[in-house]
Amino acid sequence: MKIAITGGLGFVGGSLAKRLAAAGHEIFVFHYALGWVLERLMPVPLVALAQVRILSEGIVEPLPACPFVPADLAPKRKFTEEQIRRGLPKAGLFGMSDFRCCIAVKTIL
Repeated sequence: MKIAITGGLGFVGGSLAKRLAAAGHEIFVFHYALGWVLERLMPVPLVALAQVRILSEGIVEPLPACPFVPADLAPKRKFTEEQIRRGLPKAGLFGMSDFRCCIAVKTIL
């Protein structure tokens, strides 16, 4: 069974009240290069190489079914839209202060 990333994007996008788009492997090289550049320019990159690699691998084989989940491993909370919103940073645009070189200039001044 192949699990598409669009299912996860739809769930997260629905909690943000936005429609998120996903593209195929044809632009993988662009994302890989973008991740490489942004990791070197930003302390918290917009896109990281690890993210690109994980998303390019996908999930193809499901794990075998587990007969039961031990009580100490059972989830205590459900994964809800409210939890997603609480985990997100405050909405804002990326600016020059997000780049390493501008942080160095700001700390010197």
